[in-house]
Amino acid sequence: MRRKKMALALLATASLVLVTACGGKKNSDTTAAESASSAVESMTETASGESTDPGDENVVYDKVIQMDVSGLAPMVTWGTNPAMGVDFDSSFPEIKDMNDERAYNYMDLEPGQKPADIELGYIFIGSCTNARLSDLQLAARFVKGKKIAPNLTAIVVPGSRPVKRAAEKLGLDKVFLDAGFEWRDPGCSMCLGMNPDKVPDGVHCASTSNRNFEDRQGFGAKTHLCSPAMAAAAAIAGRFVDVRQMPEAQ
Repeated sequence: MRRKKMALALLATASLVLVTACGGKKNSDTTAAESASSAVESMTETASGESTDPGDENVVYDKVIQMDVSGLAPMVTWGTNPAMGVDFDSSFPEIKDMNDERAYNYMDLEPGQKPADIELGYIFIGSCTNARLSDLQLAARFVKGKKIAPNLTAIVVPGSRPVKRAAEKLGLDKVFLDAGFEWRDPGCSMCLGMNPDKVPDGVHCASTSNRNFEDRQGFGAKTHLCSPAMAAAAAIAGRFVDVRQMPEAQ
């Protein structure tokens, strides 16, 4: 019964989108809207009458998983895929195969080095995965009242227009601009080297995006994936630092 109601809601919602997109008549829009509304309302109750609305404090889940991440160290990638990363305290691993060798050659790094050894030239806080309002709020804590390191280019690209508007309402744009960041409109931007937003050949970039393949952010660009907090702190220090030791994290 529950699955049937969910299917009806999805079907009705899809019908509404299709009719609206195709410029359907007002009556069709109204009928689809009423169907979708009715179906969504029916989804909020199970056969037993319990609410299934995620926003309801009385919601009942099949399983709740809790994880303690208080001991999790910040991660930074050293190679050319997201799996090639280490925690901040660890050294880059020894070469195990030709993929590691190729990655080290491309990134101009060596086994035994650490994230703090990387000389950064670019900072990118953005992408659809790490540019939510909460991400920007966290990053702003590490740059407020400070200036980015000399000879460093740093840009912030909110994840969507609603996020950009909300961030500007909170004054986060001013925090970043005052620190020396560029404040951009939402878009893919440097995540994949879109338009002029490219990391120069041979330059290392601390990026909150989710891909670090060869040439991903520009020809010869060397991408290091990290969290918004790590990227923001790196922008001020000019290199990767352990955010756990910073007063903003306390």
